[in-house]
Amino acid sequence: MTRSSHLVVVPQSTTPDAPASFKTFCETSFARRTDLHAFQRAFPDCAARYFRGTGLSAAEIAVAFGVDARTAKNWLEGLVAPRGDKVAVIALRDPDGFRRHFGAVA
Repeated sequence: MTRSSHLVVVPQSTTPDAPASFKTFCETSFARRTDLHAFQRAFPDCAARYFRGTGLSAAEIAVAFGVDARTAKNWLEGLVAPRGDKVAVIALRDPDGFRRHFGAVA
């Protein structure tokens, strides 16, 4: 038998308050309470406020997040926002700062 690298589907929790599916979750909770398009538009500004609030320079941000200085400068100026893995690092390293700067929009 060969091992496949395909996606493995894990059954959902059977707890009573667990959503029945991702579609149900999106239709009944998060998506109804959050304007996802507004959040997407505001996200670069949230990130810029977060990074400016740290007091770090673009060069220091670049080293801390493993990006080039130009990318870090763009983050500081709110031209673009960090993507998934970088945002996760912020949330894990500084949960209070993350909530303060990103949570207000959601």
